[in-house]
Amino acid sequence: MNQTATQSLLFSEHVNWLRVIDQTKAQFKDLQKRLEHALPLYLHTPHMARVEQFQNRFIRHREVIDELRHEIKQHENHLEQMDQPSHLL
Repeated sequence: MNQTATQSLLFSEHVNWLRVIDQTKAQFKDLQKRLEHALPLYLHTPHMARVEQFQNRFIRHREVIDELRHEIKQHENHLEQMDQPSHLL
C-alpha cells in the first residue's frame, strides 16, 4: 500500500474514531443529566456517596475522552505535515 493510500486510510479511521468519541461523549452527557435529575432523591441518604462516585467517574471519563480526541487530532496534524511537499525532501 502506498503512502497516499495509507494516509487516506488513517484519515478515514480518524473520522470514525472522532465520531465514536463524540457519540460516547453525548451519551455521558445524557447520563450526567439523568443523574442530576435523580440527585434530589438521594440527598441526605446513605446512597449519596455512591452518587458522588458516579459523578466523579463521569468527570474522569470526560477527561479521558477529551485526551483521546486531542491525541487523534494531533496525529491528524502530524499526517498533514508529512503530506506537505517540503517534508518529502
